Amino acid sequence: VEVVPRGGRVVHLVGYGDGTGDLRSGAAVTVAMDTPYLLARATSPVLLATYSSSRASMTGLARVLAGKAEPTGRSPVKVAGLPATTCGD
Repeated sequence: VEVVPRGGRVVHLVGYGDGTGDLRSGAAVTVAMDTPYLLARATSPVLLATYSSSRASMTGLARVLAGKAEPTGRSPVKVAGLPATTCGD
């Protein structure tokens, strides 16, 4: 993944304690690190949940963002308006 100071795609991370005011419009990807509930209000075309901000979770996230791994899994909780399975396409 190439990191650029400006002009690239924005990957926005939200975590425990963040609210709708912490979401970023225009982000290409929104990642919920601890709880997935904010994803229901995010407008990014790509939504991901890691359920953790541990080193292992962030490494897995980086692999997905770089196209080196496919996101897998199911949400253990219902998030309004979103399917429990991962979305491809």
